[in-house]
Amino acid sequence: MAFLKAKEHLEKYDLALISFKSSKQLHSLRVSKYNPSYKEKVISIRNPEGKRFVKTYGKIKSKKYYTFKSNDDLLPIQTLKHNAYISYGSSGSALLNQQ
Repeated sequence: MAFLKAKEHLEKYDLALISFKSSKQLHSLRVSKYNPSYKEKVISIRNPEGKRFVKTYGKIKSKKYYTFKSNDDLLPIQTLKHNAYISYGSSGSALLNQQ
C-alpha cells in the first residue's frame, strides 16, 4: 500500500524510481540534504542527441527559488537559475553540486 502512495506522489512530480540487480559493482550518487546556494559550483552531465556523458560546468545564479507551474496535473516545483550549459535533447539530465 505504501508503494502505491509513493508511486502516485512521484507521478505528480514526473519522476521515476528505478531499481535493478547487477552482478557488477555499480556506484551511485547520494542526494544532498542541502539545496545548492548562490554562486555554488555545479556540473551538468547529459547525453544529448546520441552523445554520452557530456559535461559542462557553471554556478548557481539565483539567490532565491522560482516556482514552476505546468499546464497539466503535475505539482508546482521549485527551480533555480544556473549557467551550466544544457543543450537540446538533454531533458532529465543531472545537475550536480559538490555535496
